[in-house]
Amino acid sequence: MPQALRSAWRGRQSVIQLAKRCPWVRAPLGVAPRRFAKADACLVAGYVRLWELTGEQLYRDSADELLGDLEAKRIGSRERACWGYEFDVQTRWAFYPAGSPNIIVTTFAAHALLDAADAFCDQEAATLALKAALFVAEELVGRTDAGLPYIRYAVGVDKLVHNANVLGAGVLARVGKRFGRDDLRALAAEVAATTFDSGAEPGMWPYGEGSLGWTDSYHTGYIIDGLAWVLDGHVAKWNRLLRESLRAYIVRFFEEDGLPRFGPDRRYPVDIHSAATAIDVLSRLAWVDTEALPLASKIAAWTGLHMLTSDGMFFFQLHRFYKDRTPYMRWGQAHMLKALACLAAAEAAGEGGSRTVAVARLESRAAGSASD
Repeated sequence: MPQALRSAWRGRQSVIQLAKRCPWVRAPLGVAPRRFAKADACLVAGYVRLWELTGEQLYRDSADELLGDLEAKRIGSRERACWGYEFDVQTRWAFYPAGSPNIIVTTFAAHALLDAADAFCDQEAATLALKAALFVAEELVGRTDAGLPYIRYAVGVDKLVHNANVLGAGVLARVGKRFGRDDLRALAAEVAATTFDSGAEPGMWPYGEGSLGWTDSYHTGYIIDGLAWVLDGHVAKWNRLLRESLRAYIVRFFEEDGLPRFGPDRRYPVDIHSAATAIDVLSRLAWVDTEALPLASKIAAWTGLHMLTSDGMFFFQLHRFYKDRTPYMRWGQAHMLKALACLAAAEAAGEGGSRTVAVARLESRAAGSASD
């Protein structure tokens, strides 16, 4: 990005939005494909589940290779671990440069490490996840004007973003449970309460506070996912909240044929990230609501029919009058691999080992390069 544009937030935001809507401008702007830590994390999680499901060494080897890449991308000291985006980010509420850690990538990395630790008995992966949780607890906890604790999106960013807060709480709860760290589990409950006691309707939380008051599909899925991990850390008081939230998510964010709406009152754009997040979360929370797994299967079928190209790539967005066929790895492909692997595992658990056609199609195109 030209330095003159980098120096002004309006310039940064304009270029980022232009590249999002017109992918062909990336080459003239000098934006080259690269490997991303978040894509690595999603692919690790997907390969772990495929290995558990099939026992095929290819998936174990792929997961191990990407775990090494994920560890190489870590930011931080010897005793702490964190991850961030490999590109500058300018939102309407904050700017954080390439290489600065944030809770989103750190969350996905920590969960992938724990998935590998559980499946492969990999203590080094578990220890690295603990270091990530300690980074979150020591570097990202802030307080609202009312004195309530929450997890910040990034160091130095003080805006309360609810999905970031609850995703971070989920990591603290999961790591705390695994390592018997009651301090991390207690902190998870405290920061999660800032979102869950805010008075928002279950399943209809805003993206964030103040001007960030919209509600969309995939960030709602993030919050439900984080809530489930906090409950698994034995914070039982939100059991009813999880059931009600998942029910609202099922009823309000998806159409009868499985189309994932962008928001409760907005169909377009149909985003591949909405589909992937929904399949992932609904598959893993099938025990909460009997309609969750059938809906996940329906969304996968709809997405395969409407957003999968002839060469096996899921594209970015479906708009009312056009399609953005860009096959982003970090945003779509990696998340869909993880999601479909979760769906296959959930179906296998309930149907004696069945696998979805969508997973089989993705397997042959397993991404060795996690690049956008």
